Amino acid sequence: MTFILRIHRRLDGTVLLAICDKEVCGKKHVEGKLQIDASSTFYKGEEATEEEVKSLFHVATHLNLVGQKAIELAKSMGYVQRDKVVKISGVPYAECVIVRES
Repeated sequence: MTFILRIHRRLDGTVLLAICDKEVCGKKHVEGKLQIDASSTFYKGEEATEEEVKSLFHVATHLNLVGQKAIELAKSMGYVQRDKVVKISGVPYAECVIVRES
């Protein structure tokens, strides 16, 4: 399984992972007033395997997930609940904030 991964390191030390299924990355998905612009620079990253993505979850404070495979991976690791996933033009999308104990 291959994903497109972009790591956003913020000045405050938090890390946002933008994870997109390779098949839906580079496209804009619109449904009514909702849209996911997976063609924006926010999502443009490098190809990454499932194992590479999993290894970064432990440092992430935010996840931005686009596509069925990305959502399923995050769900399998306990980060996303099924009822928190939105579909836009049939493409699943979810965001997640990860709170870690100090």
